[in-house]
This record gives sequence, C-alpha cells and structure tokens, in this order.
Amino acid sequence: MQPVFDTIVRNAKELLGGHSVAVTRVIGDEIHLMAFNSVSREGDAVLHAGYPIRLDQLTPAERMAREGTPTIMEDVETSGGADGGTNEPAESPERVDFGPRPDANGP
Repeated sequence: MQPVFDTIVRNAKELLGGHSVAVTRVIGDEIHLMAFNSVSREGDAVLHAGYPIRLDQLTPAERMAREGTPTIMEDVETSGGADGGTNEPAESPERVDFGPRPDANGP
C-alpha cells in the first residue's frame, strides 16, 4: 500500500503546486503519517516527531480525518500551524526554516 501513498504525495504536490505534502491515515484512535515529500532532514524529523496524533486532539489534521475533507494551508506558520493555534509565526527552539515560499498574486 505504501506505493499508493507515495504516488498520492507526488501527484498532490504537482497538482496543488505545494512545497510539502503529507498523507495521513486514521488507524484506531490515532492519525498516522503514511507518506510525505522530503523538504530537509530537520523538517522530516519535526514531521515524524508529530505523529501519531490522537484523535481527541483538536488539530487541522484531526478535523480533516473526522470530516473526511482535505485541508489546504498556504503556510502552516501563518495559518495556525499543525496545532491550529494563533496566526502568529512560531518562535520556538523547534522551529525549522523550510526556505522561501512562493508568492502568488491574483487579478
């Protein structure tokens, strides 16, 4: 089943023009990280450290799993991050710089 998750990551990244993509799966009462695209060693470590997530935690990933709908965040630092917190950038020792973000302008 892992090749399917890896293909979803590749295709979602291309389709959405994303910087990073993660695929999760609900197993029992937890959300497990099934696949993602590597951004950096530090970023990968932070992502791995965040899983599994218990379903009783109020996070965007949990809401997505319970509602069965995708969640798209333009920037996890300014949209509340994985914990659904404030819109202020995280300032902690665990913060990882993932590099520049693309700038998109509309009509």
